[in-house]
Amino acid sequence: MKTFTGSAFLLPSPARLVAQSACVRSARAGEIIAWADEPCDALFVLQTGNVRILRMGADGREQVLNITRPGDVFGGAPVFCGCRLPSTCQAQDDAVLIVVPGADLV
Repeated sequence: MKTFTGSAFLLPSPARLVAQSACVRSARAGEIIAWADEPCDALFVLQTGNVRILRMGADGREQVLNITRPGDVFGGAPVFCGCRLPSTCQAQDDAVLIVVPGADLV
């Protein structure tokens, strides 16, 4: 039986694989990053700025559910459950996001 030493069996870590597939995206204030009820195929990590998570109420008024801050992660649930995004994600001000493709997470 042959034995292997050193790094012969070292594989890239999951974190490294995810980092290699991630990209950086900018969004201007007011820009929609992802729409409610649409398929979501990425997870977002907010680097700078703020993102509003919102829904339109039955009366047509906008309801802000959350405001994400730098370091927050959003959009992940639909990636893992295969459902549609439950709310719209809109840049409150100029923002920079790391976008991780869902295919690299599941």
